[in-house]
Amino acid sequence: MSTEKPSDKTDEPAHPYETEESFHPLGKEWEDRMREDLEDTDFDADLGMQMARDAQRLVAGEISEDEFYSEYHDDVEEEFEVDERPVFDDVSGAEFDDIDDNESMLEALRDIDLEGDEQSRREVMKKMGAGAAFLGYGVFASYDNGEEDVPESISGVFPADEDEREHRWGMVIDLERCDGCLACVTGCVDENGTSTGANWMYVFAYEDEDNTDEANLLVRPCQHCSNAPCAKVCPVRARHTRSKDGLVLTDYETCIGCRYCQVACPYGVNYFQWGEPNVPMDAIEETSGSIHQEFDDINSPSDVRALDEEEREDRLAESHDHVYDYRGRWVDSRPPQGVMGKCTMCPSRQDGHTEDGHGEKGTVACMDACDAQGMSAIHFGDLDAEVGDEYDRAVRYLERRTEERRDVNQEQSTMKFEADHAFAVNAGGELDDIDDGYHPLYYVGQRTDGEEPEPDAWRLIDEDAVVVTDSPAAEPADDGQFGLSVIQPLGGTGPGDIGALYTDDPEQEVTATITYDDDEFDEEDSREFDVELQLGAQTVAEQTVTLTEEEDEVDEQLQTSVTFTVDGEAIEAPEGQTSVLFLLVEEVVEDDDGDETMELRQADARPVFVSADRPAANVPSVDYQPASQDGELFDVPQILYRDDDELVIEGEFQYPTTEQSWTFRLFALEDDAVESDVAEPIEYDFDEEYVSNTPWGGQISSFRLLEDLGTDPNVIYLGNEPGPNAEQVDGQESGINGALSYDQIDTTLWGEWMEIIDDRSEHLQYGADAGTTVNS
Repeated sequence: MSTEKPSDKTDEPAHPYETEESFHPLGKEWEDRMREDLEDTDFDADLGMQMARDAQRLVAGEISEDEFYSEYHDDVEEEFEVDERPVFDDVSGAEFDDIDDNESMLEALRDIDLEGDEQSRREVMKKMGAGAAFLGYGVFASYDNGEEDVPESISGVFPADEDEREHRWGMVIDLERCDGCLACVTGCVDENGTSTGANWMYVFAYEDEDNTDEANLLVRPCQHCSNAPCAKVCPVRARHTRSKDGLVLTDYETCIGCRYCQVACPYGVNYFQWGEPNVPMDAIEETSGSIHQEFDDINSPSDVRALDEEEREDRLAESHDHVYDYRGRWVDSRPPQGVMGKCTMCPSRQDGHTEDGHGEKGTVACMDACDAQGMSAIHFGDLDAEVGDEYDRAVRYLERRTEERRDVNQEQSTMKFEADHAFAVNAGGELDDIDDGYHPLYYVGQRTDGEEPEPDAWRLIDEDAVVVTDSPAAEPADDGQFGLSVIQPLGGTGPGDIGALYTDDPEQEVTATITYDDDEFDEEDSREFDVELQLGAQTVAEQTVTLTEEEDEVDEQLQTSVTFTVDGEAIEAPEGQTSVLFLLVEEVVEDDDGDETMELRQADARPVFVSADRPAANVPSVDYQPASQDGELFDVPQILYRDDDELVIEGEFQYPTTEQSWTFRLFALEDDAVESDVAEPIEYDFDEEYVSNTPWGGQISSFRLLEDLGTDPNVIYLGNEPGPNAEQVDGQESGINGALSYDQIDTTLWGEWMEIIDDRSEHLQYGADAGTTVNS
């Protein structure tokens, strides 16, 4: 065969994502890595790369089906001694009596294809001969006989047309709701038993010069393409599209592990199972159910397929089987060693086998996990459904989100928070003239360019409430009244966000968290602490806390929450002043002579304002109209100290659509009338070009990955679409909760490729009492 590289074919049209350096949408680095992986095998790396490139040209419409299949037929047959792809140049005049007159060719091929242990599909096709014409499928004639098209209903290459299929399973993934918690990744691993690093569901953190959001995330399962390049290159058609619902699956029993599908996939979703899976098959059986557990006469995949279709379905449902699909093909859960695996969209669930077991039809494990986390960013369902139909969750969510966007005022939805204001509180002594106590705090602005009818009218942007007072006589960190507790550096947390204690409230609650290093426990299983709150020199609440290794361990530390009830009427500290509130723990302390005493030690401390009056439930309203653009204050401290000239309060204001000049103020309201600035006013000119808050101008952004390539993916995304210059970044460095990266995939077993291939029959023995080796 030819040894030229795909990049050398300069006279042939390229697909939309091909460049001079690489044909692969994931770029040259990925393509080079794929070539290195193929070169580690005994299969022809050049053939795999060329087929992958042309499979992507095929789905992009640059070449035809007949050109693609005939181009590589001889090379595939020479390399693999068989070509199970839909190539029909050997269909000749034999009779084909096994197909009933009323049975479609699709059903006939599905029944025959890869389900007989005695003869290959190719041998069956040789026997078909004129049977194709007899059934009215003249299109099954060979390329050499002059026909131009391969039938689109051929099982494994295309899904059936909408009027022929039962469902079109897919997902709507709302990237605006995803927070990178990786619950979907965990849920997938838990359900399918995938090995470490083989993440069928993947969450990318990325940076994009076209999108400056702080946390850009892309959730990437297999896209289950309707026009899947991976299915077009598989020489044994282990990778195939299920005709009844469009799921793109891998027949683990048939896969020879050539990895051509991995190169052809433009999304990078395939993972080869190099070593023995982390999760043994019997563990999957125990977790999810298996037909082998329930029935003694079933020991191998061929036993399952040999069952009558109705009996097979009954047995699979009765055992809540999480391995086989309705055809009896081994396509679900993690693959055995030496086989390619990827996201399956849980076919056992979609076939109704796992109801009352590990899930229900119309659901997937990643969606369940995302729902349980409270994010509900993943919505699985039938993309052919209409709202109100069964399994309509995905289309229903898409319609609702679209309607929500339509209902949002266009002017509001497309503004970008562009003006950031940092008010330097009290830098000029502004707090000196404000009385002690609670005061409403207002963030206001007005146009100062004279273009509004009332240029002097202030507009209300946001409001809050603060205490203004002097700093406490003793700062908690410098007080020195108590020695530090051993739990102090490990997270002993004082009274939460409390900023005040009220002398008119006999039952106000103060919460604290006690965190203790369990290494300090020595041989003890539990330890008691007397914990108390002390305001200045007065104890205002106390209780006993018990920590146990069995119940309170959190991340190799012991942790518990404590709630104190403080009687404000008994507080002796002066009202209208700030005092220090201490969180104290009674501990055994050893002096220099080795003598032990029980002492109160400081776990945490902070200032609180002692007051007889709470802030008004409703902040007194100023006589200002709301601003036409949105804005907000954030990180407002509860107490403003007069001698703190480094305090900063920040605000944000939406960028208007035209050039404007504004002045912004931050003031406290006294006596419901007197306005007193707490910082110098800020002048701001909105003279930059208007920028939308979202790349789609505030409307719903709906996209499919690489949709220009022609794969017709069945995953729809809402939210930011990665641009052409997007780059994956480390999730932890980006503030995303430990997002995984490809360099975590275990590659230590790559050198053992041929041993895995040679030993496939051993790894394909299956079942609790498996005694039959499945033919490979």
